[in-house]
Amino acid sequence: MRVISCTLLLLGVALQRSAEACTTVLITSGASATGVPMILHTLDCWDCDNRIGLVPSKDHAEGSKYDVFGNGHQYPSQATDDGRAWIYRPEPGLISMPVLGKIPEVNRTYAYWESNYALMNEHGLTIGESSCAAALPQGPGKGLADDKGNFGEALFSIAALIRLAINRCKTAVCAVETMGQAAYEYGFYGEGMGSGEALTIVDTTGDGWMFHVSADPSLKSALWAAQRVEDGHVAVVANDYTMRVVDPDDPNTMHSANLFSATKEAGLWDGEGPFDWSMVLGRYNDRPWYDSVRKWSVQSRVAPSMKIPPKQMPYDYDFSVPADEPLDLHAAMGLVRHYYEDTEFALEEGFLAGFFGLPYRMEMVFEGGSSYPGLDGMFARPLSLPRTAYSLLGYPDPKGPVAYICTDQPATGVYAPFLAKTLTEGSKMESLKDTMQLYSSYYANGIRDDFSRDSAWWAFDFVSNWMTINFKNMSRTYVYPAVKEWQEKALDAAAMGDTAAAKELQDDLVEFWWGLADKLVVRYNDNYLNFPEWAKPEPYTIGYDQEMLKQIGYSKEFLHPVQVVSEAKCNSEHGPDAAPKPMLQLSADAGDIVVDKVVRVSPAQLAVLSAVAGAVVFCAGILLGARVGSRRAMPNDTANLYRPLI
Repeated sequence: MRVISCTLLLLGVALQRSAEACTTVLITSGASATGVPMILHTLDCWDCDNRIGLVPSKDHAEGSKYDVFGNGHQYPSQATDDGRAWIYRPEPGLISMPVLGKIPEVNRTYAYWESNYALMNEHGLTIGESSCAAALPQGPGKGLADDKGNFGEALFSIAALIRLAINRCKTAVCAVETMGQAAYEYGFYGEGMGSGEALTIVDTTGDGWMFHVSADPSLKSALWAAQRVEDGHVAVVANDYTMRVVDPDDPNTMHSANLFSATKEAGLWDGEGPFDWSMVLGRYNDRPWYDSVRKWSVQSRVAPSMKIPPKQMPYDYDFSVPADEPLDLHAAMGLVRHYYEDTEFALEEGFLAGFFGLPYRMEMVFEGGSSYPGLDGMFARPLSLPRTAYSLLGYPDPKGPVAYICTDQPATGVYAPFLAKTLTEGSKMESLKDTMQLYSSYYANGIRDDFSRDSAWWAFDFVSNWMTINFKNMSRTYVYPAVKEWQEKALDAAAMGDTAAAKELQDDLVEFWWGLADKLVVRYNDNYLNFPEWAKPEPYTIGYDQEMLKQIGYSKEFLHPVQVVSEAKCNSEHGPDAAPKPMLQLSADAGDIVVDKVVRVSPAQLAVLSAVAGAVVFCAGILLGARVGSRRAMPNDTANLYRPLI
């Protein structure tokens, strides 16, 4: 059915950096414990603008034009003169974002919460996003240059499409039609040359849709399709397209007018049999486990009775699965709040986790593998990452929609409520500056290159990074209990349906988290557990895990630096029965001491020592970065005692 063109295989792995590699999950109303559909979206981006903005509704004169901007990931994601939101106001030294094009405006646009992407509008319409490996080149476009610096004709990025739909629509169907028509008429380009897009969309009617879009072969229009997710099901996208058969006669499917003709003319589809979107317009990632472990995790958690085994190829998973039990808000958050504990992919276990169960993995091009010369390793890519800018849980309750936003990664963070009701109130304010009275300024501040105690993102990011000192002890003793306690408080505040209560929760949460950060600095200073609340006020030794010490062959030989050689390399160079010979020699200043013993270790043991060293370097880098980046005075509290260390 599909004809593969060699030129299409040259797109490489650019997707992983250009698209930031997000995850999104759609939980239909029939799979929800309250009957309210939900969307999860993790924006896994190491340089994105993480601030939250309130964009009021607005009436427009006949003949007005709508400004279309580009991707705008980095701070400021937008700095515009159009009066959209207070956080986007132009400031000295900031260059206003260029308007890429203009299209006809509608009479009224709706208020909405926005960060790197538009999140939820005043009517509860919510959209999640995940970039996908695409067969066709996804650029250049007006906001994306090719490798020669040339821009194209396509006007809309995925961020611009989402913003357009959130601006103008109340329902998921309207959003699909609006984005599809705009992409088809004005052109779509990706966030990277190889990245198409998938969106999850829900509304207060209980409807839920999956939307896929790709640049077309001419790079002047777009190919798109959408499918309603079956009620009672859960669908997940993890950087691969998931839609399969696009049936023009199915009332639960929509598509662009050029979908079949354009792909046939381009040699992507032979016109025989059903049109399979993923097989025709998708592209196999060269590291498929990067995507498939996330899909397996979500599907196996919501449908354990199906006994879904891990499958290497992402396209081998179903488009959606029926939930065994309805999911409440806690269960929905739990889909992205883990590191594969109690599975074969458990990131807190094994040698890369080191002595203290660190589930973070340093990127080597991107998570999930290595591109170092001569190395071809792989590790599982979690749904919660240290580099996550924010996570959204959209909850379009017709009685009062709520956008729950967790800044930084969800496993160590708290979803704070941002009410749709607040958007309506903000639209009645006399000025944009006045809208800042309606939600916490902590969530409107924060630049990644400037450490600040005025930022919610920096509070949660600091704690997440400080946990690298001893993740297992710190998470179980302090951070996870705090997440549980404050998540309950956040849900209670949201249930009140009051803007003032939501703002108070946002402020109190961030202030508590900075207090937690100060406490963790003290408690884990010098790798001790210092002055715990439940014991005598003195330092306590945490020590190394004894089993892991045994696994690396810890002995008196560790008095000296020990050269660790894999067993395979040792045997290849010296033979399995070779007599030990000197492998380590200290400097002359140390007296020319020679260690006359080869310490044989397995590859797994080698990984332990590497992970421990890596964790130390990682933590030292974070501390140095925080010290260098901080330009503001800390409060006169416990933290000041540690300022020289930070």
